[in-house]
Amino acid sequence: MFKWARSKKSDVERLVFSPNKRTVFKFFLKNGQLFYAVYRDERPIIKLSKLGIMISGEEALQGNLKLIRERNQKKHETIELPWGEDHFIDNSYHEAIFYLSEVNQNPRIFTIKIRVFDNAVAFCYEIPPQPK
Repeated sequence: MFKWARSKKSDVERLVFSPNKRTVFKFFLKNGQLFYAVYRDERPIIKLSKLGIMISGEEALQGNLKLIRERNQKKHETIELPWGEDHFIDNSYHEAIFYLSEVNQNPRIFTIKIRVFDNAVAFCYEIPPQPK
C-alpha cells in the first residue's frame, strides 16, 4: 500500500507500507534534501534521518535534488530453499522506486529503491552511467 502527499510544489512525502500495514517507510524530499524515517505500529524505529551518498572523487549526492518519476509494485511469492529448517520462505513486500536528479548545470541521476516487508525494510541506491 502506498500513500502520497505533497506540501510545496517541489517537496514530496511518500509512505510505503508493509503488506500487513504495521511497518511504514516515510520518504521525504524537502528543499532539495532527502530524508527518511521508519515506524512500526506507529512508533519510530528510525527517527527522521538524512539520506545521501558519498562518491570517491566527486561531490556527494545529497542536495539540490528533484523527483523525476516513481514506480510502485507489490510482490508476493514463496521461495524454496534447499537447506535450513524452513524450506519455504514468504517473500512479500511493497516496493517504491524513486528516480532523482540534481538540479544544476551537469545533473547526475540516480535511483532509490525501497522495499518494505512485514518485519523489515531495505533500500539501495542505483547509480547508472551518467550522461555527459
